[in-house]
Amino acid sequence: MFARPLDEYLSEAEYLALEATSDIRHEYHGGLIVAMTGGTPAHARISVRVAALLDAQLAPRGCDVFNSDMKVKTGSGRYYYPDVSALCQLAEFTADRPPSLLNPAVVIEVLSDSTEKDDRGKKARHYATIRSLRQYILIAQDEVLIEVYTRVEADQWDFRRVADLEAVIEVSSVGASLPVREVYRNTLDSAEPSNPTETDE
Repeated sequence: MFARPLDEYLSEAEYLALEATSDIRHEYHGGLIVAMTGGTPAHARISVRVAALLDAQLAPRGCDVFNSDMKVKTGSGRYYYPDVSALCQLAEFTADRPPSLLNPAVVIEVLSDSTEKDDRGKKARHYATIRSLRQYILIAQDEVLIEVYTRVEADQWDFRRVADLEAVIEVSSVGASLPVREVYRNTLDSAEPSNPTETDE
């Protein structure tokens, strides 16, 4: 999903009123309104594949898996539309319409040129203010590369970088897994990663 900042600053209440009537989704970055526009075919394939893989494992257990239509509110008061979010507890939502999810256990973003810097920086820091969040996963769309941040303490995260088509990503926050080859199926021109290694840092 691509993001396009608008030269317009709104209060949170003004933003929520806009979202209730707008045909275009907007994220709320502390007063700055960012319009969400369409992504690439690779971005769309990966997002749908990840949501489907998680839903197949989680739906029988009564867990929720949401796509990018579900807005998430962070503990710092920002509103984002992650590509995928999931949880295995009772979902909590804001009272506004459309509602925003308050307690995801995992948030997954598929990286694009226009959002990668924010996904790794400011957005990551704001997602971390969600008390329920246990994992934050970033997936590259133009190479085999998945980065997994797992919370071990309130302000401490373990980091795992995976660049191996045969690896399996453990989404421990919801008791699921993502086979890397399935994540990238029918997406990359080449079936092999540029750096077929797996590292823990």
